[in-house]
Amino acid sequence: MKITDIKVQSHNKERASVFVDDEYSFSLDLTSVLKFSLKKGKEITEDEIERYNREGNFAKIRDKAMDILSKKAVTKKMLLETLIKKEYDKNLSKEVVDELIKIGCIDDLEFAKNYARDAFEYKKHGKMRITTDLLKKGVEKSDIDEAFLSLSFSYDDNILDIINTKFKNADFKDIKTKNKIIRYLAYRGYNISDIMSCLGKME
Repeated sequence: MKITDIKVQSHNKERASVFVDDEYSFSLDLTSVLKFSLKKGKEITEDEIERYNREGNFAKIRDKAMDILSKKAVTKKMLLETLIKKEYDKNLSKEVVDELIKIGCIDDLEFAKNYARDAFEYKKHGKMRITTDLLKKGVEKSDIDEAFLSLSFSYDDNILDIINTKFKNADFKDIKTKNKIIRYLAYRGYNISDIMSCLGKME
């Protein structure tokens, strides 16, 4: 088999399509084309085609992953699910994610710390709601627990702030109103003992 053409891709000037025996075979970034000394007329084996194709796909997935990470913080689970949803190879996507974890581009603990801080301070969510959300995003329970230990939260302050903002003129002695407030705060992730303690202060 022989390389019959190498064309720079029109939609990505940093990658080239390689044709073997007049048929498209694989694509690589231009740096790899030079690294492997690929040129028109060069003989190439099936094993080499398979290796270059794998390397080309790996680089493509890694570039996409880095593009995603440049726009927002994600967990390893979120990134992997996004790559697979975009129909990239599952096994290669896992390898890319593992590589990015090793070099520190993905850090679920740091993600959990930042998410918990923002959710608590700006969304006024409680620990249970934040924990549930982080578990759904694939963060390990141990990382979630460590994230909470590293942050100083005042649950009472948040609960009282929510009550004073949303239920400012409520009759806290009315059982229906009280139950409505309890359900609302429980949904936002606060435990019943903290809620009842704060309601007692309001009464």
